[in-house]
Amino acid sequence: MVHADSLNDTPQTINYEADKGLNEGVVVISDDWRGYRGLGKVIAKVNQMVVPPTQAMDKLPWVHIVISNARKMTAGVHHSVAQGVSSKLLKRVLLENQSQRL
Repeated sequence: MVHADSLNDTPQTINYEADKGLNEGVVVISDDWRGYRGLGKVIAKVNQMVVPPTQAMDKLPWVHIVISNARKMTAGVHHSVAQGVSSKLLKRVLLENQSQRL
């Protein structure tokens, strides 16, 4: 996963990462979000589609799977921290995380 600093640089970031990380013959299927519209410059076959919400599970089932898995992983991380980490260690982890962002 790659973090984009703003939505303004997202198409450039997406194109760079796609060009660097995807095989030459790959077919990309995505929604019609504006950040993906430049993918045709670096990927030979891009299928962008607008999917009505009532057809989302049929046309883009993997999107729901990815979001569901991300939610489960995030919930699992936070639950285990709350249950299994002492307050002293938790404070150290939070301070270390904060100092890395500065």
